[in-house]
Amino acid sequence: KGVRIMKELWVRAEPWNKELVTTALEGGADAVIVPPEYVEKTKALGVIPTVAATGDIRWEEDVVVVEVASSEDEDRIVRLSRDKRVLVRTTDWNVIPLENLVARAGNIFVEAADLDEAKTASTVLEKGVDGLVITSPDPIRVREILTQMRSEQYEMPLVPLEVQAVHPTGMGHRICVDTCTLMQEGEGL
Repeated sequence: KGVRIMKELWVRAEPWNKELVTTALEGGADAVIVPPEYVEKTKALGVIPTVAATGDIRWEEDVVVVEVASSEDEDRIVRLSRDKRVLVRTTDWNVIPLENLVARAGNIFVEAADLDEAKTASTVLEKGVDGLVITSPDPIRVREILTQMRSEQYEMPLVPLEVQAVHPTGMGHRICVDTCTLMQEGEGL
């Protein structure tokens, strides 16, 4: 058995951009964000869920946008994520608030303008966020992100393990150890 690591990939086509919607359809996006007056026009292009006030996935009902600026905002996001998707934004983004949210909640979405941002968000704490909103207005870049992110989704095997030893070390400093690059298979902390 394992855990399937699959991200929802949405494409933002606001303002309306037919080429972006077509790229989302062809690239296998899970949904497209469009202005409410373009929901029907989007549906005429192909079968894809729309995110809009009048879409298949509705703002405020199914997904909310929350800007995180404090630990209180993180607590609010965790509460909201129990019932709906939460698109998290920040004015001064760094990975630490995202790590806190991924560790505490599901249904966390973030925006990604390029492949580097998408990869970072999708690998935070080795689990990553549950969804990415691709915000690039460039259809070529959107296709690149969709293709790369789809190819990197995988199943993470969960295997039983046995704790072989526990050693008291006394008081010390907290550290972060990158177990992905510093340890080999069969090693652990």
